[in-house]
Amino acid sequence: MTRFLKTILLLIIVLNISAQDREFQVWNQNNFDVNLSTKTSIGISEKIHYTPKSNSIDVKFADVTLDHKFTKWFEIGGGGRLLWINKEYGWLRDKRPMFYTGLSSGLGRFKIDFSNRIEYRFLDKSENHWRHKQKLSLDFPKIPQTALQFYTAFESFYKFNPERFHIFRGYAGINTIQKEHFELKIYYVLEKNKNFVNWGTTDIIGINMSVEL
Repeated sequence: MTRFLKTILLLIIVLNISAQDREFQVWNQNNFDVNLSTKTSIGISEKIHYTPKSNSIDVKFADVTLDHKFTKWFEIGGGGRLLWINKEYGWLRDKRPMFYTGLSSGLGRFKIDFSNRIEYRFLDKSENHWRHKQKLSLDFPKIPQTALQFYTAFESFYKFNPERFHIFRGYAGINTIQKEHFELKIYYVLEKNKNFVNWGTTDIIGINMSVEL
């Protein structure tokens, strides 16, 4: 585990040095879920996006969600998010109700998850709009005699306005700790983000911590 964490630290340093012509960010998300029943849970989460080059927090948000599992392979949920984006003119506030569904299926020793989220973004200093997020994830089998498990994912964001598709992300990560009530993920993201007519590229190292009761 110590060797693995040293490798992650080295990767962060290398990305920060090499990505001089594109953005580099560090993401941190913390989730807290409480099971109301065997099929229903309520969750609270918070997340920040930090850019070392400018020493600034560019995005911060908090969520409240309610999930319900109809079957082992299908769940629905809804909630609200309050988000701030750091712009040149100051903080842009984004308030959004969200509705999402999730499908999961086993494929031998692998697991596939496919999720969709519809949200309406109320923006203080920009045009309100609907947006659709879609994500496909693949969990690999656990490494024998360890708790480590690799996964990969791809997600896209589509605005229901002339901008249309404006964010694509590819993930490669690892579940480092998987306990009954605690989970820790470390991952890398390659993000393509549309800015007016141009596409920017961002390298991201993220850490997600989840607690479930």
